[in-house]
Amino acid sequence: MEKAMEVWKHAKDPEAVRGLFLVDHAKTDLVKHTVPPFDGSFDLVLKGLGFVNVKATGARPDPKYAEDLVVYLPKGVAAISRVPISKYITRTLSGRDKNGNVLRKEKWVQLSTKEIKRYTGKEAFSQQILPAQE
Repeated sequence: MEKAMEVWKHAKDPEAVRGLFLVDHAKTDLVKHTVPPFDGSFDLVLKGLGFVNVKATGARPDPKYAEDLVVYLPKGVAAISRVPISKYITRTLSGRDKNGNVLRKEKWVQLSTKEIKRYTGKEAFSQQILPAQE
């Protein structure tokens, strides 16, 4: 982490963006935040900026030994983690026919009806990402 902070503090802006963006790398205060262990993917939402979809790769970690994800954000930027918004705005195949019967694998794609998943409120949609206690 020390190397990353050193590179950030001594970064030089590329010539192409020098007159367009003003970034003083030496004065940027970064605050360490932790995201609790997660399974699958989530959206990291930065207030006033947008969101980044984060997806874990590799084997599923053992919950007993799972570590928190560490994120460094500029001071004053609030963030939350949420269920990926794409889960609620895309149409998927339901695996059922028009009468609601479960389909066999052979005819699954041809006969399956489309559905939109909606947020039901049974699980938490988002959670606050708080600064880490040092």
